[in-house]
Amino acid sequence: MLNRYPLWKNLLILFVVVLGLLYSAPNLYPDDEAILINNENLEMSEADVAQVETALEAAQIDFFGVEFDANSIQVRLNGVENQFRAKTAIEESL
Repeated sequence: MLNRYPLWKNLLILFVVVLGLLYSAPNLYPDDEAILINNENLEMSEADVAQVETALEAAQIDFFGVEFDANSIQVRLNGVENQFRAKTAIEESL
């Protein structure tokens, strides 16, 4: 069977398909449960991060990442069931 279309049309179709696959790739990964702690009036510090980590470890809550910038701390958790427990532990410590 002969291909009756010019090369540029075939390459354009291939490009659009690859672009669509790249665009939809993030949907293949599950969402991470997280808690975002932010304060627009005050800057967060490394001491706040250490306090959050200590509170989570004391409550025996499993987490795998803490991201920090000037106004917020984001804690990534290993399950939905840990999210409410972590929120309570963090509120009590801060």
